[in-house]
This record gives sequence, structure tokens and C-alpha cells, in this order.
Amino acid sequence: MTEAGNDLRSTDGRTNEIGEPAAAKLAKLVAETGRTQPDLIREGINRLYRIYIGEPSNEKPDEWTGRFSKKHSNRSAEVVVRQVGPATFKLREPFKYVDKGRRFDVPEEDVSDLASVPGFLTWLVPRYGRHTLAALLHDHLQAHLVRTEDDLPNDPERVTSEQADTIFREALHYSWVPFIRRWVMWGAVALRTVFKGGFLGMTAVVLWIVFFGMLGLSWPIGLIYAIVSENAGWTIPLLLAGAAILLPLILCWIWTRRWRLGLVSGLALAFVPFPCLFAIAVGGLYFLVEWIAERFQKDKAKLILRPRAAAVKAQR
Repeated sequence: MTEAGNDLRSTDGRTNEIGEPAAAKLAKLVAETGRTQPDLIREGINRLYRIYIGEPSNEKPDEWTGRFSKKHSNRSAEVVVRQVGPATFKLREPFKYVDKGRRFDVPEEDVSDLASVPGFLTWLVPRYGRHTLAALLHDHLQAHLVRTEDDLPNDPERVTSEQADTIFREALHYSWVPFIRRWVMWGAVALRTVFKGGFLGMTAVVLWIVFFGMLGLSWPIGLIYAIVSENAGWTIPLLLAGAAILLPLILCWIWTRRWRLGLVSGLALAFVPFPCLFAIAVGGLYFLVEWIAERFQKDKAKLILRPRAAAVKAQR
């Protein structure tokens, strides 16, 4: 049997449908569904038309998606995905994003985990929502990253990591993502870009997160202690609370041209860590209960604590 013939056979001896010609697939559809060829062809055309061009709703206008639109029209883009792992999805319909004279085409079959948000932060930034299209775009741009704009001149979508983060933030704005949320999301991806930029960037990000993270934990704990304790003073907690507001405004200039990143990340780290403690505590309690319950199951299923890591392992 030839190599091409082998490709048409699956491991269980059945014909591989991916390798079948269109006529054979159409004949199989007719046989399995009992429908006529013209009917199936009409449905196929209508589906492709909706995917690439789109059709307006009969009841109300499509939800506005900003500068995201169908690949071959200006109608609102749609997010249609197929789950391929515990936390990974494959895009089933392409879309485009146009801004400032540049066009980015996010193709079908792109794989994404939507918004890469740790579980303890989903109370602030959910993994999907108005920001889903922007998150898919940002994931797509990671395959077109260059060190300088002169690299890969034949790639119309080439961007630096910093440019990809800026495009992400602007796309969030055009998607009507609330002001604070979109800047916090941009700050997170921008910190990751700096962290991956080398040893100095990695050191700066770690020190920045540790300093403002500790500040973000200390002042609310101090205030709570001052409230519940009769002998505790208010001076230190109030000073720490003031520092949580003023220090990001002062120290952000250490980042020079990235001062916006220093300001946004400093303020976020000074106020977000304490609420995250409750999310971590509740999540930890839930997984503990799951672990205990699993011990008493007859048909035990392995508890997945880290869906993303499990998905990467499954793909290997």
C-alpha cells in the first residue's frame, strides 16, 4: 500500500475522513443523514457565509465588537471555539482586527487558553468576557513576535512584545472593557514581557512584585488589627495605606519610559493581594474537600489542580 493509501487508513482500519475527497464525504453525509445533496450543499454554503461574512440577526442588531470583525466583511466578529484540553480552546471561526492602518488576521485553528488568569484572580478578571477577542488576538500575536521592527520584513503582522501588549490594551478599550480592568490586564502582560526580557528585567519585576505585594498585604492587615484590638494604634496602618497610594506615583519613574507600567502595576499590587487571600483560602478549601471526597470514590479520577499544566502534558 502506498504512503498516500496509508494516510487514508486510521488505526482501527476505518477510512480517515480527513483524507477523503469532498465527493466521498458528501456521499457519506447523504447516506447517514438521509438528506439530498442540494440540501446539504445549501447548508454548507450558508454556514461558510456566516463564518466568513456573517449574517445580521433577524431580531436585533449584532453586538458591537469594536474593531474586530468577520474576516471578509465589517460585520461583528464572533467567538466560536472548540475545547481541546482542560483549559485550552481551538478557534473555529477566523476574525480580523484593524487599527491605525494595520490589519491582523486571527485564523481558524488558533489554540488559546483565552485570558491567562490565575484562579485566585478571576474575581477581578474572568477568563472570558468582553476581553475574549482581545485575548485571542494577543495570543495570536505571540507567533509573530520580533526583537526589532526590521526583523521578518515579509511578515505584515510582525510586532515586538511591547507593541503586542499595547495593541492588546487598545483592543480592550475598543471592546468596552472597563477602564481599571483593562489597565490591570495590560499591566500583567507588560510585566511578563519585561520579565522575559533578560536577567535585569526579571530581577526588576520580582523585586517590584515582592515590595508592593508585601505592602498590599500589610496595610489592610494592620487596619483590621487596629479595628479589632483596643490597644493597637492607627498610625502605622494609616501610614502604610498612604504609602500604598503615594509610592506607586513616586517610584513609577524608576521605569523611565515604562512609567505607566510602574504606576499601574504598583497600584494594583498595593490593593489586589489582600482580597486574593480569600480567593486562595476558599479555593484551597474546595480542593481539600475534593481530595477527601476522591478517596471514597470507587471509580477514582485524578484530580487536576493545574489544568494548563495538564493540557501541556497531554499534548506531548
